[in-house]
Amino acid sequence: MTLPNTLAKPGQISIIALALTMMSATNAAAQDSSAAQKPAHALAWMLGEWEGSGWQMDRTGTRNSFDVYERADAIVGGHAVTFTGRGYAPRGGGDPGALVHDAFGLITHTPTGYQMRAVTFAGHQQDVDMTITEHGFEWALQLGPDTRIVYTARLDGEEWLEEGAYCPANGPCRQTFEMRLTRVGD
Repeated sequence: MTLPNTLAKPGQISIIALALTMMSATNAAAQDSSAAQKPAHALAWMLGEWEGSGWQMDRTGTRNSFDVYERADAIVGGHAVTFTGRGYAPRGGGDPGALVHDAFGLITHTPTGYQMRAVTFAGHQQDVDMTITEHGFEWALQLGPDTRIVYTARLDGEEWLEEGAYCPANGPCRQTFEMRLTRVGD
């Protein structure tokens, strides 16, 4: 390509080529760093179908068991991850097949970090900040000005282990939720 003399003088072509090369490298680096921030990249271990069992504590302190099914999918080019979870009363306990846990989450990356919109079958929804950890993630639901439930999920060997703890303003947190899942499909 020959540039007219009004745009470039001898010796300037290499400077223009260098500038274009640097711009291409900068754009590639920006794309690589944004790929690392995609939820699908950060949470690749959880994508797919899972099943297992769990329990949750109700307001009376009674521990209720359930069989649980989770599905996590990368959508919109990996910029978001959705997951749906459904838990049913196990056979031989309570009302077999009754839906006892139903949740949906949408995880995205914002300028301030990862965020999840959590929606429960009771109709409650919250946008919560998530922290990606070395082996999973953490997030919390605010129940009031000083009370929250903190969830921690991680890959434990071949299992997806998720625990929830009720944390009052005064006093220690106490576990109120646990599920252990095994991958059953991609």
